[in-house]
Amino acid sequence: SYAEAAADNYYYTATAFNALFTPEDKSLYTWNAVGPVSGGPWLGPYKAVFYANQALETLKSFPPSQERSKLTGAALFFRAYGHFQVASLFAKPYTPATGNTDLSIPLRLTADFNVPSVRVTNKKVYDQVLSDFKQSAGLLPVNSLVPTRPVRGAAFAAIARTYLPMGD
Repeated sequence: SYAEAAADNYYYTATAFNALFTPEDKSLYTWNAVGPVSGGPWLGPYKAVFYANQALETLKSFPPSQERSKLTGAALFFRAYGHFQVASLFAKPYTPATGNTDLSIPLRLTADFNVPSVRVTNKKVYDQVLSDFKQSAGLLPVNSLVPTRPVRGAAFAAIARTYLPMGD
């Protein structure tokens, strides 16, 4: 919802703006800095990234199995999706000409919160997102009994969705 709140596809009058918006939403709508009122727009995606990293680290201790592969695929999918969401909202648009120099977002590849978060280049973020989505596509099942779990088709769609803002 943060992307929609910050989008330019609608307009509120001052009266509606003051009546409808929370302070955080007002900041998003006007593109002002968002404070840590409720964790900000980073909280949800980075929480998913943290859980995915925790799952990936834990799954390494399990013996290889079909279930482990599916869970690893799901964790890779969610990590990539979280990073992609944050990069889409807070990084400069990816361009091949500046991808190696434009700083993007912190790329979290471990659940260890003692490891400092460091911004990396747009190219590194998009390369990691694509790598995670591609790996997940090879591990996820074709179908799932639970409709909210990622499947192979969702991974392929996410790969295409990642290439779109890259202009590829």
